[in-house]
Amino acid sequence: MPLPCIAVLAAVASLVAQAPRTRSQVLLYPAAVMDTSDGKTDWEVNRQGDGSVIEAASFLVPANVSAVLRFYAQKLGATRTSGEEGGGPEADAVAPGVVTAVAYEVTFHELTDEHHQPDGAGEAYTLFGKDKRASLARVRPADEAGKWMESARFTWAARAANGDLTEFNLGVGDEGLGSDWKSYRLLTRISIEVTTHPLSCEGAQPTPALDALCEQRLRGRVVALAARPPMAADLGVSPYPGATFDAATTAGMSSAEERYAIYTTADPIAKVVAFYERTTGKKGQRMPDGESVLIAVKGSGPFPELGVMIQPRLPQYPPSVKAVITVRQAKPSR
Repeated sequence: MPLPCIAVLAAVASLVAQAPRTRSQVLLYPAAVMDTSDGKTDWEVNRQGDGSVIEAASFLVPANVSAVLRFYAQKLGATRTSGEEGGGPEADAVAPGVVTAVAYEVTFHELTDEHHQPDGAGEAYTLFGKDKRASLARVRPADEAGKWMESARFTWAARAANGDLTEFNLGVGDEGLGSDWKSYRLLTRISIEVTTHPLSCEGAQPTPALDALCEQRLRGRVVALAARPPMAADLGVSPYPGATFDAATTAGMSSAEERYAIYTTADPIAKVVAFYERTTGKKGQRMPDGESVLIAVKGSGPFPELGVMIQPRLPQYPPSVKAVITVRQAKPSR
């Protein structure tokens, strides 16, 4: 059956479709089964260093790839776009609680000859476009303008109320062509990848709603830190005796990649340096300003994995403050 008229498909889809917001809501084409040829029997889950989670799985179904395309286009209410237009959602600007429209692109089988020169001692060979055309025509009617669909990709995104962004990538591909292009069977692969990113509040946000959410999150972190300041087990070093913990600056500077703890004290820099040199067993390094001192507790260089920076009072603090202590912990590189 040819690919349906885009306008008709869009009109039908808009009446019944609802773009999924979570991986569990993504429908699977009837009779599709997970591809276990690589030993996987469940969704593959990969956790990234920035807190993102990637879930992926691949399924096979003995069906015309065009029928699988129509199924997802209607169920997702998708709009077809050209490759030149891109078609993907503007994910970064999605507001909390919103799911984008679904877009999809279609590619068609190339019916030109392909010449192959294997590495090593193998002989060169040619796959002929006429063989591919004949194999496809024996089993499937052409989809559009004498062309046979090869694959399609659907993309959309949803942002949860807490700001986490989930990006969806669903592909359908024709797997039925024999390796010599002289045979064909109905077989479609469905590949689903779902990536969830925690809201990053570093830098400017693209929408006022996300700005407000980041401000709310920051206030919550400040309250939590003020209620329970970090202890030696959290910091990797002892807090300076009698120092005042700055919860607001600590919350604003910390991220998924770096954790900070900021303290102020009325003691002079030399006394604070002596305390940390004694308790860590590390020698401090004088900074270019001539006053600040960095103690690399773990690692080396200007940004050690665990370091203590002692510097003179900063403008935002009252005159009674003589030293600012910054404990920085960086996430180890893998």
